[in-house]
Amino acid sequence: MHKRIEEPNTLLEVSYRSPFWIDFATFGSIVLGATEVVLGGMGNSNALLANATENLDNITYGLDSIAARKEQNRKLNHKLRRWAGALITTAALYVFSSSIYDLTTDSYPTVPGEFAGLALGSAVLDGMIAAGLNKHANPGTTHRDAFRHSAADTISSVISAGAIMASAHGYPTVDAYTGIGLSVWTIAMTFPTNNRIKKADNTFMLTYNTRVEDGSTSPES
Repeated sequence: MHKRIEEPNTLLEVSYRSPFWIDFATFGSIVLGATEVVLGGMGNSNALLANATENLDNITYGLDSIAARKEQNRKLNHKLRRWAGALITTAALYVFSSSIYDLTTDSYPTVPGEFAGLALGSAVLDGMIAAGLNKHANPGTTHRDAFRHSAADTISSVISAGAIMASAHGYPTVDAYTGIGLSVWTIAMTFPTNNRIKKADNTFMLTYNTRVEDGSTSPES
């Protein structure tokens, strides 16, 4: 059994929980997101591209988990998370702009209905990940943050699948409107996550420095 912690314990709490679901969520989301980027680009589906950015946003808590297990890499890890957050936000803004362009120019690409299967597959995997993370998702923990994101990914994947089907059956504006909505949703979730990670990092550094001063741990090399 994995140790359960009822109170937030900075980022170190990941070390005492099962890291499997965090790692699986990160890896699965990266694979899904990359696949959706390729197929979304091929099929010109803003909904699928927006869902891809939503999935790739999970990189932040994957890096968060790694940081908790490798204290000496904290400064570099924090920088990588900021870069990842900036990249995700930029991608979401691109999809948002592309969707606005389609609506204003009234030019909509034909999105293959088969691509909805990928979005539904993403929903199933995200749902499984959310269920696994929920077992360790105590308030204030990295698992809780990851659970919220995976649950949101599940919903966005279902919405994306519906938009693709609607577009393929003669309602192309649905894909564009979905691209706008999901992009805004991704950006709205990215900033609070980064803020929580920053606060946790600050708490960690206070705890870590105290441990160095009292001799309970060695300073970083």
